[in-house]
Amino acid sequence: MDTEFIPRLSIIIPVFNAEKYIGNCLDSILNQTVKDIEIICINDGSTDNSLAVLNEYAQKDNRIKVYSQKNKHSGVARNVGIKLAKGKYIHFVDADDLLYDDKVYENILKITEENNYPNVIRCKAEAFDYNTGEKVPSKIYEQENISKSLINKYINVYDDIDEALKLCVTPWGGIVKKKFLVENNIFFNNLKCCNDNSFFIEIIIHATNIYLCDLLIIKHTVHNPTCLISQRDKYFGCQYKSYDYIEKFLNKNNVREDIRKKILIRELFVPLHFYNTFKEKSKYSNKIYLSLVHFYKKIKQKDYEPYISSNPQFKKFLELKNENYPVLLFKYILKKRT
Repeated sequence: MDTEFIPRLSIIIPVFNAEKYIGNCLDSILNQTVKDIEIICINDGSTDNSLAVLNEYAQKDNRIKVYSQKNKHSGVARNVGIKLAKGKYIHFVDADDLLYDDKVYENILKITEENNYPNVIRCKAEAFDYNTGEKVPSKIYEQENISKSLINKYINVYDDIDEALKLCVTPWGGIVKKKFLVENNIFFNNLKCCNDNSFFIEIIIHATNIYLCDLLIIKHTVHNPTCLISQRDKYFGCQYKSYDYIEKFLNKNNVREDIRKKILIRELFVPLHFYNTFKEKSKYSNKIYLSLVHFYKKIKQKDYEPYISSNPQFKKFLELKNENYPVLLFKYILKKRT
């Protein structure tokens, strides 16, 4: 009687209109020296040839499983993958990314064995431009903002909150135990954008052991015009909903107040950060500016007063409440009427 194949690692890939690059992504996984893996591809309502490419690969390698759903976006697709996964660990991969080399999974699984199988391992990545293929420096992907004394060690959010919040929130930045996700009911939210922020926060709050390592695991593609992150200005309302998700989670789980406030302060800066990256070039800039003002007006400044002096960046969002607001509001109303 044949025994059921139990993979050591489940790789989950949401796929939407990725016919140009999903093959390269799959090749980088299939070329791994570790072979006892499964690759779960969730076709998220693609309208191009993505499904045909996936099926072609699946016919050649039975470790590839293909599932299709209506377009519900990457968070929902990853949740489907979590429920289907059979591996002890899960790695989320974006369809336009590549594994760094052919020993990524061999090395990361060795790290789990040598460190008592941590719930979460966070690793390094490098970014590459979609159009030129050139490397794009990124301190957060390359962990240059993390204290060197913590690399290749465990951290705990209650002891190392400041360092934990410097970690990149991206789901592809490491591996996580499936059992840990399921037991703590950790899944992605269903937002079109920003579905990884709340996932990351839930992980670091529930994890008693997060292992940081300096292993490079992903060549991450940036500036891909078809990627939703490149359309973040169009769906900017997701930023505010993500904040609400996180605030409700922290309150529901009675997270220690100092930890709660530091997390929420970080999340307050996320909308402003992204607004500043495209305010000069986005046709939605005025509309987003107005929405930012309304969003920040809801925040009770007195709740965060103790942190303002120690974090100068916190003052930035307060500057949105200035004399330009009535002018922009008037221009926006006129534009809507014409």
